[in-house]
Amino acid sequence: MEYVNRKDERYYIFQGRTKTGKPKYFTSKREFSEKGVQIASLPDEFEIFEDPGNATVVVRRRTRSRILPEERDLVQRLALELSAYSCVQTIVDGDRIVVYTPDRDPIAAAAAMAYVFGSAPSEASDWTRRHTRYNAEIRFTIRDIDERTYVSERYCYRSSSEGWIRIGGPAPLESLARKLVKHLGRESFFELF
Repeated sequence: MEYVNRKDERYYIFQGRTKTGKPKYFTSKREFSEKGVQIASLPDEFEIFEDPGNATVVVRRRTRSRILPEERDLVQRLALELSAYSCVQTIVDGDRIVVYTPDRDPIAAAAAMAYVFGSAPSEASDWTRRHTRYNAEIRFTIRDIDERTYVSERYCYRSSSEGWIRIGGPAPLESLARKLVKHLGRESFFELF
């Protein structure tokens, strides 16, 4: 079993054994491992996860989520439509929808690289896609399953209060997302409290 991440790095999936003899699953960029054997598929309770930030690939236990796929899709669509970014990554992490933003605009960076270095736009675009890092900026956590209300947080980078701070809710997801994702990539994001 193999997995290719967004950086075009190939990961191989292995099954090994813990010290107590239980099966464990892991990834490696090497095709062979002394710690396990390559497998063709994972058990249903495990999944391959690509970290949106740095594209590292791991095998993890599948988590249950009360988030509906269409809710994640809604946040992704609104973030692309309303934010200053031409691309974002939106994932479901447990009972949270997390929006990751790029450290540079891949489309603008690719255009600049193609102009400066005279490379083909597709080559510059591929390079930029592989080298762009993403940071978790905003997340929506489901608060009430029956009412489908959410609370929202943004990541604060101040050293004195680094971490997630609450910025809204509880409210329906669409109204909360519309109100907040438009600030992604803009100075107004840092004024959200």
